[in-house]
Amino acid sequence: MTWQLQGLDDETFAQKLLDENTTWLTDLKDCPQDPIHHAEGDVLTHVLMVCQELLRLNGFQESDLQTQQILAWAALLHDVAKPACTVEQPDGRISSPGHASRGAARARRILWERDCPFPIREQICNLVYYHMRVFWALEQDDPSRLVREISAHCSCHLLSILATADARGRKCKDQLDLLDKVELFREAAREAHCLYETYPFASDTGRFQYLQGKWHNPELAPYEDFRCRVILLSGLPGVGKDTWIHNHGSHLPVVSLDNIRRQLNIAPKSNQARVADLAREKARAYLRAKQDFIWNATNLSKMIRAKSLSLFLEYNAHVTIVYLDKSMKTIEQQNRERENSVPWEAIEKMTNRWEVPSPREAHSVKYHW
Repeated sequence: MTWQLQGLDDETFAQKLLDENTTWLTDLKDCPQDPIHHAEGDVLTHVLMVCQELLRLNGFQESDLQTQQILAWAALLHDVAKPACTVEQPDGRISSPGHASRGAARARRILWERDCPFPIREQICNLVYYHMRVFWALEQDDPSRLVREISAHCSCHLLSILATADARGRKCKDQLDLLDKVELFREAAREAHCLYETYPFASDTGRFQYLQGKWHNPELAPYEDFRCRVILLSGLPGVGKDTWIHNHGSHLPVVSLDNIRRQLNIAPKSNQARVADLAREKARAYLRAKQDFIWNATNLSKMIRAKSLSLFLEYNAHVTIVYLDKSMKTIEQQNRERENSVPWEAIEKMTNRWEVPSPREAHSVKYHW
């Protein structure tokens, strides 16, 4: 099953997936939408219209084939989580709160199964994650802050192309207003010097603090005086975190949640409170002693990572997230070869909350695939 779409020049690429009875796409057929914003009908109808409009845009036609693949996948997947998020309000209105963020996680699993290369996959997922933000940009007190944040994750230019197709691929009374909002988003990104590239923050620490809302001048680098340095590893079981430590961090002490579980004889499916408490106490000891160390766990969701990161930042540690990624086939094989392998069903469950670390989570974020 390949990630590459065929027929990008003749509007058949979406139909080919429908002919294959691709579940995540056919599920959109029975998902209703609010008639005020989507008079065209169900989500599948909207997605097919968006795909058709995308192929007609100059921005799409002028792009290279790889960029066209990224945009086409983003169009197909931008509303993929609506069936799981759609609710009918007491007044009869229909909404899908959180569908963009949940859609990014769903898209990641779909593309991972299709062996999509990591950099391409994450560009698509970030376009899905941010696709609604284009229409909110001018409602912000400081639109330049939003476009700088988005540029750290995906191309504002490509996002504007997707948003244009999204606005055109629907029937609604405010379509012209939506298209105006896309142009205003593009102008905000152009003025902030990040329409086609990532905003050039003065330093990694400046970028981190700015995206956290703790630093207000992106052109200046804040003073740095860290007590110690912490590396937080992130990745699915079997991706090679222990190997990375052996090759790159063998000189540092390691707080390993897997090792603590084995020491306490606590199964992964059992209550993990004792494991977490002991791990955090070990981390505190290193932080108090101003000792650099590695925190080794799967750390797959932003919420889980935040619990550890907040502790490290409390002690004014410099934090680097090292995220490891491998294809599904590679992880299956490496997991089988581990001394303490994880049931594949458990790994599949983990992918439901799988969020790749973003540049706003730490002073430095490094990706290895």
